[in-house]
Amino acid sequence: RKEFGAEFFDPDTGVLDRTKLGDVVFKDAEKRRKLNSVLHPAIRWEMFLQILNDDEVQINRLMLRDGLTKEGAASRIAAQLPIKKKMELATILIDNNGSKEELEQKVEELVKELNSRWSPLLVRAAVYSVIAGLSWVLLKASLALFRTV
Repeated sequence: RKEFGAEFFDPDTGVLDRTKLGDVVFKDAEKRRKLNSVLHPAIRWEMFLQILNDDEVQINRLMLRDGLTKEGAASRIAAQLPIKKKMELATILIDNNGSKEELEQKVEELVKELNSRWSPLLVRAAVYSVIAGLSWVLLKASLALFRTV
């Protein structure tokens, strides 16, 4: 809000309008650099875990979630750090080309493995963050589907 202004937030809920902000930052390299400077410290912290999917899956999910065209989704992906670089930076990789249930199973298996090595509180915090993010994506996708019906 401080960096881009209140016009990118819902006046009633205060929730960031990612579509509106995306329309601006993915067309303006300077604004994208500004956004990245705000987000990258948090992103670096989370880079140890990277959930990956094929380009076509990612494009289709972006189209569904955000109502983008194929070209719009592809341009957003192209403006981000390449998957290959994300894979090099990540410690843990999870394949997310399957269903929600398959991803949940993989996350559960990861939690079991990490619980045997790491502090359970840190693992739970990371997993809850992933689940919250996935829930938000699924909610947005569901809402997008209902809007088209």
